[in-house]
Amino acid sequence: MMRDSSDEEISNYFDNDDQEKEQIRRQNTLEVWRWKAKAACLLYLLLKRRRRRLSANNLRPAGKLWTRFHNSEPEREKHSLYTTILLAEKSLADGFTFRNITRMSPTLFNKLLCMVGPSLFKKDTNMRRSIPVEQRLALTLRFLASGDCMRSLSYSFRIGHSTVSEIVNETCRIMYEILDPTYLQLPDTNMWKLISNYFSKIWNFTNCVGAGDGKHFAMQCPNNGGSNWYNYKGFHSMVMFAVCDANYCFIAVDIGAYGREGDASIFASSQFSKYLDNGCLGIPGPSKLVYSDSLSPYVFVMDDAFPLKKKHNEAISRPKHRIINERRTNIQLQVVSCKKNY
Repeated sequence: MMRDSSDEEISNYFDNDDQEKEQIRRQNTLEVWRWKAKAACLLYLLLKRRRRRLSANNLRPAGKLWTRFHNSEPEREKHSLYTTILLAEKSLADGFTFRNITRMSPTLFNKLLCMVGPSLFKKDTNMRRSIPVEQRLALTLRFLASGDCMRSLSYSFRIGHSTVSEIVNETCRIMYEILDPTYLQLPDTNMWKLISNYFSKIWNFTNCVGAGDGKHFAMQCPNNGGSNWYNYKGFHSMVMFAVCDANYCFIAVDIGAYGREGDASIFASSQFSKYLDNGCLGIPGPSKLVYSDSLSPYVFVMDDAFPLKKKHNEAISRPKHRIINERRTNIQLQVVSCKKNY
């Protein structure tokens, strides 16, 4: 009996010791949290007093910045791609670097700026000055010329990432609205004949009014896009079908087809093909070939992926047409060069 009572006393002693340790630990934890709450309240009061002092002096509150330091206006004027390179190259006679960056000469840049500048102009505010029209246009042209990502353009032009995206979308929309009525008109009969004359002089191919082909533009697969945008080359793309003249200029384009579609199906569903079948393009009737009395229709030159129709020509692979094939191949190479430049 004496042994049992001593064991109980020992166990009670250890239990009391554990309870005291637990109580001390809880008190320490509560004390730490009290000091943290006091420190947070003190910091809040200090920041509130500082904000009141800055607002009384009409200064910007700390922590509320319009832009990052490297994208600020002074840094943009010193280190932007436009101010360091484009402005200097714009004043030179050759403007090689300017043309390489924007894909156009300084003269053509100024002409385009005069056309779209009034619609791109933004007013200055009391908070900050707006981004100049010249920089907006140069940024958009650089994006169209290189296809660079928005983040890289943001670092090059010292403009915020979201602002770069808004500028590119707005400038492209305004350029299309202004340039569309003047430069994207459907050729008339006289224009088709002029195009045919250029093909005859430059490429030695008579009665040709255009050369067409498709082009895959690599892109990120849209959400829930599935396999619609995945092409036979092994990447996601959007297809552009284009017809150009003898001077590497586009006559008609159809943009937005799925990458999985073939050239023939894209051409068949395009508005250009419908106009061609309905005879709405204004293409002149058959005319005499050079040094010949035989009549020949005007044709569009395309590769063998497109079906042979009344108004455009397919590949001719028979040996007796070797000279025609050589001339046609030269025109097809011209179309490929035209698409690579864009």
